[in-house]
Amino acid sequence: MSIEELAKRKLRLLWSVSGELPYSAFFVVDEKLEYVLAGGEALAMTGYAPGDFVGRAVRDMVPPASADQAVADYLSVFAGAPFVREHAVEGREFESRGRLLEVDGDDGAAERYALVVSYDVTERKQAEQRKDRFLAVLGHELRNPLAAVSTAIELLRRGASAGVAEQTHKIVGRQLAQISRLADELQDLAGIYHGQVRLRPALTRVDELVEEVVAGARPAAEAKRQSMTLRLPGRAIEAWVDPVRLAQVLNNMLANAVKYTQADGCIEVVLADEAEGFTIEVRDNGAGMAPATLAGVFELFNRGQAAVGQDDQGLGIGMWLAHQFVREHGGSIAAASDGPGSGSCFTVWLPRGSSQGAPDA
Repeated sequence: MSIEELAKRKLRLLWSVSGELPYSAFFVVDEKLEYVLAGGEALAMTGYAPGDFVGRAVRDMVPPASADQAVADYLSVFAGAPFVREHAVEGREFESRGRLLEVDGDDGAAERYALVVSYDVTERKQAEQRKDRFLAVLGHELRNPLAAVSTAIELLRRGASAGVAEQTHKIVGRQLAQISRLADELQDLAGIYHGQVRLRPALTRVDELVEEVVAGARPAAEAKRQSMTLRLPGRAIEAWVDPVRLAQVLNNMLANAVKYTQADGCIEVVLADEAEGFTIEVRDNGAGMAPATLAGVFELFNRGQAAVGQDDQGLGIGMWLAHQFVREHGGSIAAASDGPGSGSCFTVWLPRGSSQGAPDA
């Protein structure tokens, strides 16, 4: 193989590799500020091909609003000053890094080029924004109960009457229960992410479990003057499920219904027997959901619009956890709403399972 053929082969290989650079693009510009090379997967993601750049001036290829900055960045590279800059292209976020390249020319003289590599950081930015929102929400959710506990302690310190002291103890108990719930959700979240959550299926009287969970949720509904009714099939329903996780799923559904239903609203729970399993429906006539909200209702950190006068919206973990636990049981969970103000309906379907085939996720 001749030197010329070897060089051509290496050039073809270079172009093949450069075109496959994941989530990134590279640009080589000469001192006339014209593109010599361009490549990378991110070019295609933004609707460009390498040939669109070669031989074109930087100012011609960069959006007008960014042209002056791009030219200044390339000039700074040729002046010996590398740069790092974040910018947006066609709705994607990129981090670009520029440095100087010196290559021996055909006559032995050094040729100078500016190399810029742009990394697509859209997903990273979105993850950072979700993290920041979550931390802000977590701070808010912890601050409220802690403030109530602090106030209660101050009342007790001042020597409150017996009646006030009893009421204060109840306030502290409720707020500590809320903090405990937040801690439990965070622990479950971490456990699922690290694969440490395991179902423990047992033969369970589902009708009795549903009745107990609804009874436990009624005080929260009554505090908002909401009615909570339960419809059972009139016969025992047994299934191999994890009773703790199923109770958690239903509790989250009921807490959601209470939270997003106005005072004097109605909540209905329906347990139905089916040939291969059973369904649990939680219906309310509360705030309802717009299509965009409905589409993301089971996404992590998704928080809907609470009912009027309702400040506590939670961390946006509860329904995501419900979805995870139902899925690990081999079941399904769905949400429906005709729009804002028309209420919502959440439906869980789970198989009966068996002692041999019960899910163990």
